[in-house]
Amino acid sequence: DFTIYNIIVDHRDIVHVLDFGDTKRSTNIEDVVRMYSGLWAISQTSAYRKKIIGPVLDDFFHAYNIHTDVKNTRFFKILMAYNFVTHLLGQHSLKGLVSSRTLRDLDKITKAGIAWIESQLI
Repeated sequence: DFTIYNIIVDHRDIVHVLDFGDTKRSTNIEDVVRMYSGLWAISQTSAYRKKIIGPVLDDFFHAYNIHTDVKNTRFFKILMAYNFVTHLLGQHSLKGLVSSRTLRDLDKITKAGIAWIESQLI
């Protein structure tokens, strides 16, 4: 369950990974797609975020020793779509629990994911 939402950076810039509740045996590409889809969608929400996050997206593939051409496979695309739909469900369940600013940011991420699905799968 390696997603952007399960990572925090403390005041000393130390990265912590949380929430191993959904840990299972699977292909490592699932973790790569989870992280990639979250970062990619966040990078689409503003020019500043795109400038900061965009250049490092392919680094996740290299870190897992996976060629970036994997992005063109059906399996990768289906996992991306699944992650965006899961994000939409999560956003819906958070209404009333988080600030309006957070909901606006989540909405931008959701819109980026839906636009990706429409451009890649429909």
